[in-house]
Amino acid sequence: MNSLRKKLSASSTAQALVSNAMMYGEEKGRDINRFRFSMHGMKMVSGRSLPSAQFFEDLRSVFAEMGWSMINMPDGDFAFIQTAKIEVWPRVGYGRLAEALSTSDPEVAIEMLFVKHLPDFESELSL
Repeated sequence: MNSLRKKLSASSTAQALVSNAMMYGEEKGRDINRFRFSMHGMKMVSGRSLPSAQFFEDLRSVFAEMGWSMINMPDGDFAFIQTAKIEVWPRVGYGRLAEALSTSDPEVAIEMLFVKHLPDFESELSL
């Protein structure tokens, strides 16, 4: 990365990322309401070789003000989704779990529910 590049504020970085996603959508003829972005790309756009925790906190706040949610992905990338899209997802309560949670061994009861509803699930941890 060019060390002479000016560091962008969290606000300018967020504007750049959303603008980039919208330009991508225009190129592809698609409405973009979610996208991923790499840490490397984040460093390149923001002009920061080591973005601080405070920078990411500020960035997350700016995205929230813009109506976007920023999610840290396990692989180090970031996911962004328009918050309005999340707000229409069904809110699932825990009442369906009440019986399993009140058993003498709730962990076994939960595992049995999990296997019943996701019989083909294979964890990377079990491989």
